[in-house]
Amino acid sequence: MLKQKFTEMNKIFHPVIQTIYLLLLLAFSTVNAQNFEKIDKHALDAPKGIQNNIEKLTHYLTEPAKTDLEKVRAFYVWIANNIEYDVKQFFSSVIPTDEITATDVLKSRKSVCQGYSVLLKSMCEIAGISCFIVPGYSKGYGWNPKRKFTTSDHAWNVVKINGEWKLLDATWGSGYLNDNSKFEKQFEEKFFLSSPETLIYSHLPSNPMWQLLECPVTIEEFKKDSSELKTIVENKGYCFNYKDSIARFEALNPDEQQLQSALSAYRFNPELIDDVGFAYLNYAYEKTKLLLAENGGLSNQEKYDLQKEVLELYEISRDFFKKSSSSISKNALEVVNENIKNSQHNLEVFKKILETQ
Repeated sequence: MLKQKFTEMNKIFHPVIQTIYLLLLLAFSTVNAQNFEKIDKHALDAPKGIQNNIEKLTHYLTEPAKTDLEKVRAFYVWIANNIEYDVKQFFSSVIPTDEITATDVLKSRKSVCQGYSVLLKSMCEIAGISCFIVPGYSKGYGWNPKRKFTTSDHAWNVVKINGEWKLLDATWGSGYLNDNSKFEKQFEEKFFLSSPETLIYSHLPSNPMWQLLECPVTIEEFKKDSSELKTIVENKGYCFNYKDSIARFEALNPDEQQLQSALSAYRFNPELIDDVGFAYLNYAYEKTKLLLAENGGLSNQEKYDLQKEVLELYEISRDFFKKSSSSISKNALEVVNENIKNSQHNLEVFKKILETQ
């Protein structure tokens, strides 16, 4: 992939922001009233010998759990207490070229928000729990309401428990960067299954569907201070059925989900030109793999139709990259133009084959 599914600046929770939000965060609607003492202890007592293996660790964490809620709780507690924030990567201007995996995080025990969210998602997938990574914007370290939202800077998770979608942020649940730019390990309860009405004070998903609000807030509303935003959220009426939108989203395959997420984020924030370009590029790439599959079982007509679709996807990707001034999009544009030439050539080959049948 030419770009990761989302670019990170990873603005982790900061004590100054904690002070600003203290009173409001105390009102977070969580399931904290439930007694998690046993499941928490079990998670913290995980044997060292299994902690580098995602399958073994996940099975251990879920062993005593009686519900999906307890399973997710065990994942959150273990991750928040055992993964350290990668401060060096946070302050680095170098964007990783490879997508991080759960195994990477377990081996290094250090990551930025992408790794936290990937690890939790991987555990949920092994446990059979629906979970997605939510890229977006955050009011964390370095927050400036005047900045332009040109790319996502944080990531967290949304999980389905008892048929209901819930939000959680294991990164912010693990600690914060102090005034000396050092990571302070501090378990935070309030980011476990946080209420959408209060998490929105500090977390804004790129795709408004994941706000889990009946009327999503805008970027400009999100930039306002918490007291003003609280009033806005409380006075918004019904305007959006996010449950229906998520149900349609779940029905898509992963590649379609990635493209749909990028398009929704772009409609919400037209600054995200690069993300849409890469989403179309990646989607075309996945379609191309079907063409190259030795045992794809496609007829010549189906190959022609699929190659035509791939060409159209590359052309759309090209149009988005042309609008961008970023260096990464300029580099991608060269690749896309070459892919377009190859696709046009392949299309002519398939056409001739059909004509000779």
